[in-house]
Amino acid sequence: MDGDEDVNGVGESVASSGNGVASDWADLTQECLVNILSRLTLEQRWQGPMLVCKSWLSASKDPSLHSTFDLEAQFDSAQESPRWWSPDFE
Repeated sequence: MDGDEDVNGVGESVASSGNGVASDWADLTQECLVNILSRLTLEQRWQGPMLVCKSWLSASKDPSLHSTFDLEAQFDSAQESPRWWSPDFE
């Protein structure tokens, strides 16, 4: 199956490394998943880790991931963006 193995007979698969050991990313602990997600930028977190599986969705809802974020840098860069301003508006 091109590196995937059907492990439970219902079509779910896990990635298999070259040595035959399979790893199922859904089996990572909540603490481990939150640690991984905390290393992503806010933008990266909203681009899809919560779509991987239910355990990743649950981890992406952890309050520690959403406690503080600084939007000021985004607003500063947006003012210089041509999408937000053009001479036509003057």
